[in-house]
Amino acid sequence: MKSIAVIGRGSIGLLIALELHKNHPDLDITLFGERSKYSASYAAGAMLNILSEIDCFNVELPLTKWKLKNRSKALKEWDYLNDYLLNNQILDKSIYTSFGTSMSIENSSINECEKNSFDSVMKAAKEFNVDIEIINHDDQQEILIKDEHSVDSNSLLGAIDSYLQSQINVLDTNVRSIKKNAHKDWSVIDENNNENIFDAVIIACGSWSEKLISQSQDIPLPKIQSFYGIGCALLVNSQLPHLKDPNLKQIKRTPNRGGTCGIHGVQRDNCVYIGASSHVSHKDLKLPNPESIRVLIEGTQKFIGINISEFALGFETAMGYRPVTSDHVPIIGSLSDNLFCIYGTKRDGLTWAPFYAKCLVNNMFGKLEMDWDELLNLCSPSREHISAGSIDDCIDLYLLTKEWEDYQHNQVFDEKKKQRLRKMAQEAHDFINRDSDIKIGLNPEIINVLYYRNCV
Repeated sequence: MKSIAVIGRGSIGLLIALELHKNHPDLDITLFGERSKYSASYAAGAMLNILSEIDCFNVELPLTKWKLKNRSKALKEWDYLNDYLLNNQILDKSIYTSFGTSMSIENSSINECEKNSFDSVMKAAKEFNVDIEIINHDDQQEILIKDEHSVDSNSLLGAIDSYLQSQINVLDTNVRSIKKNAHKDWSVIDENNNENIFDAVIIACGSWSEKLISQSQDIPLPKIQSFYGIGCALLVNSQLPHLKDPNLKQIKRTPNRGGTCGIHGVQRDNCVYIGASSHVSHKDLKLPNPESIRVLIEGTQKFIGINISEFALGFETAMGYRPVTSDHVPIIGSLSDNLFCIYGTKRDGLTWAPFYAKCLVNNMFGKLEMDWDELLNLCSPSREHISAGSIDDCIDLYLLTKEWEDYQHNQVFDEKKKQRLRKMAQEAHDFINRDSDIKIGLNPEIINVLYYRNCV
């Protein structure tokens, strides 16, 4: 193998390219992709959270168990990456912007999803021996996870991108299609119809990966559908020079709510990131929902503890497309000889990027690791749809999330709406089970988009 194309310039694509360059310097490596402002990696809060991403919907799933089992390895890869970037003068300071994660819930909370998710985090910590500190306050409970830190994704990925531009071939263009040639190598055709030949190709372009595969010749499209998980966040800082910017020494967050990320505050190099709303769509929407902005502004003060008036805060919005699959399990593995893909990582693509990059590159060059092999079996592109539970339980959880979503956004959830949503959920399940020998339950977060994409 002499030449490899990496398609995608987000966290996973960049770190795969870096891993290839570090360990196989004689390879001809080409990295394709525009640096889009809608990249999930650059718009991410960049919490290196694994335990605190557990919620009441995913706590018992096989993929969650795998992540918790390999949690320490994934976090250790960030330390190795930090050392490499500093030793090679790619960065002049540590990648970490804050240390530890504080997750809290108000004792007066009536949100069942939030409370159950908080309990799920404690359950998972006990099962997998994660060192946490539980602090009981008068008005809230707090969990301190000492080894889950944050990074500034913009600064970090920007520095890696700049370094790679000086070391390998980086093309600021998207790929339109791929085709296999008679000599068993691969043609990569970009959006300007330029064609380049490679021995191997890695597809890691997030939410756009499925479209690329579908436009390519003789490449099997995975059975599992992929969608745009649209995240919206605020970047806040003081607008007055005599007032200090707010500063967070650790990640501050609530538990996940309704299968989506709770309110969280993360320190960046020059601002505080407040996130994040989440909406799964089959379209790449470009503008944030005003109601989501309102909830984030409210959360800045109520949950994160930043006084908006005291700091004279201004804010920008950040949006990104998190790739989400129809069963909430990533698609990772081989599509054909020397053609690999990795996408559908949802909220934690950046968290796992160093670990995934190392294991994928090792796997390509014949160094197999048992934990990676287990993940490939779970995430195979040729797999059948993985069930999230019984159909009845999944529909009940879907209705519960919609009720609390409406409560959070000051919307009315009445019996008429409940029956309409139940009918939608049933039709989405009927679609996904149309050719299945087993009954597949859908993750509540995916029911709406699966319905509108396939049943309308």
